[in-house]
Amino acid sequence: MPSARFYAVEGSCFVLAPCAVISREMVEEMCDTEDKRNLVHEGGGHAVIYGPDGSPLAEKLPETSEGIVYATIDLAAIGVAKNAADPAGHYSRPDVVRLLFNNKPAKSVEHFSLPHDVLAPEAR
Repeated sequence: MPSARFYAVEGSCFVLAPCAVISREMVEEMCDTEDKRNLVHEGGGHAVIYGPDGSPLAEKLPETSEGIVYATIDLAAIGVAKNAADPAGHYSRPDVVRLLFNNKPAKSVEHFSLPHDVLAPEAR
């Protein structure tokens, strides 16, 4: 489950990745044509837990097995991962994105028009 590992690393967080298992009986019940049988297969499991650095904290369950995955977590690992790659810290791009705070009262809705040369071609 590469996406779950990616979520853990990018978010510097623990990810519990449960997965539904499709049994042979479910395939038989859901698939009344050969086309459907070609799309739906037995298995699909591989439940796992990832740490903030993307490392697996427990062995994956087999693809065709249901069960419970246990892991001992260390919350300090979050800080370590965030220090290694903090997308809002020293890896941020202040030359591209910045937050401007206007501390003067303003209308909640303002109407404006863009110059003609800024509009997308389909809006011209």
